[in-house]
Amino acid sequence: MITTWQCTFAEEQTVYNEIREELNSIFEYVDKEAVPTGLLAEYGFHLVQLDSYDGVTTDSNYVSRMTWEMLYAGLYDSPAHCRSPGL
Repeated sequence: MITTWQCTFAEEQTVYNEIREELNSIFEYVDKEAVPTGLLAEYGFHLVQLDSYDGVTTDSNYVSRMTWEMLYAGLYDSPAHCRSPGL
């Protein structure tokens, strides 16, 4: 069972690395310092579409904890540049 988990994790990491390399090549000539918020949503790997989540709480954009974690992970993976040292 542990071997299966390790193989699955290794495959997922490989897929992520391939996608990250592709995104890096796409955004190679974008001036990331010009992004005022420091986050460039298109630069991240998102498992959930961000379109419905605009910061305004409504009954149609309530999410489960799992969906929230996927949204957070996508934003965490989207930094164009970091204004906070050490992060």
